[in-house]
Amino acid sequence: MQGPLATWVVVGMCDLQLLHLLLGWELELYAASEYCLVYWYIQHLLGVKRTSLRLLHQVQAPADGKLPMQLPGAAACMAWTRACTPALRWGTGMSRPHALGRAW
Repeated sequence: MQGPLATWVVVGMCDLQLLHLLLGWELELYAASEYCLVYWYIQHLLGVKRTSLRLLHQVQAPADGKLPMQLPGAAACMAWTRACTPALRWGTGMSRPHALGRAW
């Protein structure tokens, strides 16, 4: 459960991580065997960013002027992120896709 500010921070974090990955690509830091992992991680970050931006665009200022404490649809986004979290750790989950649902 996160509010608009936390979602905005997630968007910024995704931008920074994408920049980091792309700079590593330009500097040729990745071996050919790591391209699949880098592609997957870029795709994951773009998905998180897209979902977060959609959540931010759904926020409307209420008539009483108070900001919402939680974004609409944030629970589904958080559940999806928790399900993918083990795969984000380097060296775990990537060679075993069936392990995504396990707690590490």
